[in-house]
Amino acid sequence: MNDEFKTLRKFDAGRGREGFLYSLPALEEQGIGKISRLPVSIRIVLESVLRNCDGKKAGERGNSIRRCTHRFAGFYGRAAGG
Repeated sequence: MNDEFKTLRKFDAGRGREGFLYSLPALEEQGIGKISRLPVSIRIVLESVLRNCDGKKAGERGNSIRRCTHRFAGFYGRAAGG
């Protein structure tokens, strides 16, 4: 699994199994943007980009995630009066 942004988190999936997820709060803590203010639909897309960030399809060393987050966070921040 690729984890360019260090957001991959392990969780207990029950019955002795473990699962992994890409944490959007961890991404926000890194100062990428106010991800928690984005609509759920955009957060779902962003999480998908994190999962598929391989430097080829999605990435350019994270620039696509930064551009996407800043664009939407800026738009929704203005729309919410922030």
